[in-house]
Amino acid sequence: MSLPASALGGTSRNLDPPVAVRAWVYTRTRGWLRVVGDAVAWTPKAGMVRYCDEQGRTDAVWVWAAAIERRDEKLPRLDSNQQPAD
Repeated sequence: MSLPASALGGTSRNLDPPVAVRAWVYTRTRGWLRVVGDAVAWTPKAGMVRYCDEQGRTDAVWVWAAAIERRDEKLPRLDSNQQPAD
């Protein structure tokens, strides 16, 4: 589940290139999960994280900035055709 637009705290800016991250996301089926993904946009209060779920589907959600941390760049980049490595 993504944060509503009213919670984002300002105009979003795209990250190019995306930043490798780990983030806490909320899913309807599994609750809170820590995922490996890429931050692709940000605002002063939130970030958009793109990640692959356990079925290999790519999703992108807005989460609070405090729920995101950079990850080791030595890990492989997220590819929408593969399951991310943890």
